[in-house]
Amino acid sequence: MRFRCWKPETARRRLLLLLVLGAALGLGTQPLMRGLFPAPASRNFAVASCSSQPAGEPRWGFKIKPGAELKTAVTLWAAARSKPRIELQGDTLHYSGLLRSDGVSQALDLAASSSALRQLRINSSGGDAAAGLRLASWVEAKGIRVEVLGYCLSACANFPLRAAREVTVDGLVGLHGSLSGCWRQLGAWGVLRERGWDDFWHYRQDMAQEAVFDQAHPGLRRLLGVSEMPSRGHPDGRPRDWLLACPASLHADGLPVAPTQHGELAQSLMRLDRLLPDAASMRPAHELRCEIAPLVRQPSTSPDA
Repeated sequence: MRFRCWKPETARRRLLLLLVLGAALGLGTQPLMRGLFPAPASRNFAVASCSSQPAGEPRWGFKIKPGAELKTAVTLWAAARSKPRIELQGDTLHYSGLLRSDGVSQALDLAASSSALRQLRINSSGGDAAAGLRLASWVEAKGIRVEVLGYCLSACANFPLRAAREVTVDGLVGLHGSLSGCWRQLGAWGVLRERGWDDFWHYRQDMAQEAVFDQAHPGLRRLLGVSEMPSRGHPDGRPRDWLLACPASLHADGLPVAPTQHGELAQSLMRLDRLLPDAASMRPAHELRCEIAPLVRQPSTSPDA
């Protein structure tokens, strides 16, 4: 059997013909488009990875004998990517796992039962943008303090972290762009191919809500812009999955966090990323070294450089 490659004009004409026939037969365009652009297996992908594949999918290719600090790092990473676990202890709501609609609903229902709640302690690798925006709205409305204990990546950093009145970081904050940034890179057709027909409309809705949120929360705008670059701002230009920002970088970009250096836990998490890059990110992350500069340095335009 011989396979022929359609020319672009032929492919467009045949697609248009299919849509017209579907409408004429009363099928409507949506069932036909769902067949042409099936939805990904799950919506629990990272908010701005520009892919339906979860960013940083673990691929353990070899074994190590970690010390106690690396065991803690591995445990936190596994928990950050798992099904949400929510607990209420005193004035603190603990959220560990992916940001999903069911997890956020459970967290807010639990929070409603306490009048003494003052703090959200979170360890999350990100998740659904709509869930992150909903959690951020609650954080802002209640004046909640957010503590990162472990990881706060993607949708966690993009939304609830920026909505907090005060932030403390004992771990890693990771950025890799925004929904609107992904749209600018891929265009409508690219997003449709990556997300599928059904999720395409969810994406548009989430992007509109993100735009409103961004207008009201200017913190992290510069770092988010840098993190949209394939290299995440690293001067060598090689693709990376994450921009890891330390507290001093977050503070310099407008987040209400004490401008401290990375603590011992963050050092362990970064050590895990270096030893097992496939466990914490599919490609090595770009770590902003706060002792050198709080933000990414811009290339010098001096003729002597």
